[in-house]
Amino acid sequence: MRGGDGTIFLPYSEPVFDFNFTIRKCDCCKQLTPGKSNKSKEDEKLSQQQEHVLQLERERVELENVRQLRLHEELERDRMELQRHREKEQLIVQREIQELQTIKQQVLHQQQAERETQLIMQREQLAQQRMQLEQIQSLQHQLQQQLRSRKGKRRQQWRQQLLLQQ
Repeated sequence: MRGGDGTIFLPYSEPVFDFNFTIRKCDCCKQLTPGKSNKSKEDEKLSQQQEHVLQLERERVELENVRQLRLHEELERDRMELQRHREKEQLIVQREIQELQTIKQQVLHQQQAERETQLIMQREQLAQQRMQLEQIQSLQHQLQQQLRSRKGKRRQQWRQQLLLQQ
């Protein structure tokens, strides 16, 4: 860039030494004032434009580096947050699994107790049924004996009647 008095301002902080220029410092940047030069004004302008493009490219690269660094930091924060979230989820899942296993054990114990109770009841019913069967068999035996006895008595009575009738 050129000042109104023809002074060249370079946008970077390192001074450029050229035998055709004298170097002066100002508060904000380095200034070069033209001395005797063999270059034409167009060459100077082209050189300045190239320097300006280079400086813009340096700034663009620096901004891109800063952007990449911020992206990396943001990704790292996201990764850490995701890791914490996974760990919390894992703890929740482990607690739920433990609760389910506890419930499963309780259900299994309850089912076992119910089976044992049913088995006891079935045994009691079986014992009652056996007693009833024995009573029925005993009554059946008594009835058969009574029936035989009656048949025997009737036969005797019938024989006696037959004998008496003869």
